Amino acid sequence: MNEKHTTIPILPAPVVSPTKTLGIQRIVPVMLILLSVSLVVLFAPPTSAYEDAIKAPDLTDYVSMYKKTYKNILDNEKSIKDDKKILEDKLELSKTETTSIKKRISDKVFENKRLWEKVDEFERLNIESYKLDKKTQKLFDESENVIRNNFLDVNGVYDVFIEKKYRKVVVFVDPDNFANSNYAHGIGSFIDEIQKSVGVDVEVLVTKSIQTHSVGCSTPTNPCQPAKGGIQISHQNTAGGGSTLGFKAQHKTHGTGFIIAGHEAVSVNTHIVQPINGGVIGVVKAMGGALCDCAFVKSTGSHSMNDEVWASTVGTIYPVGVRNVAPTPTGTFVMYLFNGAGNSAKLGQVVHEDGNHGLVSVVPEGGDSGAALIKPRIDGKADIYGILTGGVGPYAIYEPYDYIKSDLGLLW
Repeated sequence: MNEKHTTIPILPAPVVSPTKTLGIQRIVPVMLILLSVSLVVLFAPPTSAYEDAIKAPDLTDYVSMYKKTYKNILDNEKSIKDDKKILEDKLELSKTETTSIKKRISDKVFENKRLWEKVDEFERLNIESYKLDKKTQKLFDESENVIRNNFLDVNGVYDVFIEKKYRKVVVFVDPDNFANSNYAHGIGSFIDEIQKSVGVDVEVLVTKSIQTHSVGCSTPTNPCQPAKGGIQISHQNTAGGGSTLGFKAQHKTHGTGFIIAGHEAVSVNTHIVQPINGGVIGVVKAMGGALCDCAFVKSTGSHSMNDEVWASTVGTIYPVGVRNVAPTPTGTFVMYLFNGAGNSAKLGQVVHEDGNHGLVSVVPEGGDSGAALIKPRIDGKADIYGILTGGVGPYAIYEPYDYIKSDLGLLW
């Protein structure tokens, strides 16, 4: 018997408009994207949560890392200089020796480029380590204000600032002024009173602010013509050991000259000599105001001044690059040349700067006053950041260049 089979008819495939298909293909991913964004927005914390997050302290000693790296740079520069001299002296060198020396120079140049990149990165990280989150900054600002309002100019307190990297307020107390005050208890009780007045760490330094005159110089100097920043100078007929010439400057009224510390200049028309008890190289023409320990000296006679600073210990003379007129970020790496003849240099970091003075994390010595505060660059030049004028505890005090320029009326 023949069975009847039910045949399911095969329907033609639906005709789909290409335009509509593309539309669906576009709509679906867009819907998924919108859904994903909605979920991210739904579950993401508000922006303020990021802004208000407490930033952990970074106590890494980037300055030591900078010093070590910069020493390697200087060692390489000396090696490059010595190798170039060998080639220039045209000694009897074999082709192999010449090739080897040239390769050594090339390798050192390449290495120094890499080391300068490391220095830049260390400084970036160091500057970042001085930045506080909003909540912490507010807490320390309020604490600094409490201490200033209650203790500044009381019982010998003469300065207060926030050390942001180490999360503390630093208070300076003059021991002589405290001894002459009417405070009924000892210095320990006064320190305890200051520290308990706020809810943050407070370091009280009982120390005098000093002007870094020298009482003697271990290394005699020779007359320097043309003059340059970093050489030893003094005012005429002084019994002291002098100080340091800062850098070349151009005055709006008095022309070409140089910048020194105001306490070395003494007053307008004082004669400045170089070296100590040497010939007159300039006359003081402009003194800084009450808040600027700075002076402009006009070069006299045949004496001239190069726009460079000298650091014989590190074996180099730095042509001046730019003069910094912007606020210096705390954590910036700087160097200053000291002891009157550029015969040494110290590296440190800016730990504080306000409108008319700043602090660097180095301990100054006699004869440092007037020394240029500089920032060496990869191109062999150095930027000017100000001059050293004194010291307080573990810090050197400096006058920022922009304040010197404004206060003395300089063109540059």
